[in-house]
Amino acid sequence: MTEHSEHHHSPFPPSRPPRYAPESTDLEAHPELLKNCLFTYVFLWMQNGKSFWMYPTGSSVDKLSGYVWDGVRWKYAEFFWQQIDYFF
Repeated sequence: MTEHSEHHHSPFPPSRPPRYAPESTDLEAHPELLKNCLFTYVFLWMQNGKSFWMYPTGSSVDKLSGYVWDGVRWKYAEFFWQQIDYFF
């Protein structure tokens, strides 16, 4: 994951994410599926066992970028597709 402290990666999420964490899913994080979820709240389950809300703002051949919720605020981050297991 790459984090950036600047907020020039607009558009910034309009509000906090939902307050609940969804139950796990078997919907694999395929780039074509997640491209349809830009500028919406998605919940990610990562290969390293972490999970969190994300507000994706961009997608490329090898990465998903956007804002992740750390429990207090949004932080910009980028993930390689192979780091992401599932999403909701």
